[in-house]
Amino acid sequence: MLIAYHGKGDTAAGFSSSSALMSTSKKYGYVLVFPQGEVSDDGDRTWNGYWNPFFIKTPPPDDVAFTKTIISTLESGLGISPKKIFLTGFSNGGWIEHRIAIEDGVDIAALSTMGTGDWIEPSGQHDTMPPALTPVSVLILFDDAGVANGGDLYCGGFYSVDGSTRAGS
Repeated sequence: MLIAYHGKGDTAAGFSSSSALMSTSKKYGYVLVFPQGEVSDDGDRTWNGYWNPFFIKTPPPDDVAFTKTIISTLESGLGISPKKIFLTGFSNGGWIEHRIAIEDGVDIAALSTMGTGDWIEPSGQHDTMPPALTPVSVLILFDDAGVANGGDLYCGGFYSVDGSTRAGS
C-alpha cells in the first residue's frame, strides 16, 4: 500500500491527477491512497507536520492519528500486512510523512519525499524533533531548481545508525 500526501494548496484529487501514481499502482497492483489535508487559516489545504508555519488552527488536526486510522482500516479490511506500507509526499506532504514515520513508524516500511528547498525542518530546529520509535528507510528527492535560482538545498531526517535526528545543507 502506498499513501501519497499532497503539497500545500493542493488536494487529494489534484495530486492524484498530477503525480502519475495511479497508473503505476494499476500496473503493479498495489493499493494507493490519497488522503486530503484540512484547510488551514490561510485558506489552503495543508498537513500538520512539524514546524508548519502555514497551519495555524486551534486545535490543530492530528494527521498522525488520521493516518493510523487509514492504515488500521485497510490492514483489517484488505488484509494488508504491516511493513508493506509506504508513504510518499510532495513538499508539505513530505513534512507529514516524516512526522508519521517518527511518531508511528512501526507500520511503515519506507517513505520517499519529493520537493525543493527548506521544507523538512528549518535550521536549528532538528533537536526539537522527538526520537523515532523505530527505524524507517527514507529516500529524499529534490528538484535542484531552487538551488540554481539562488535558493539553498536543505534536508533533515532520522538516522538509524545512531538513533539521532540531523539536518544539513
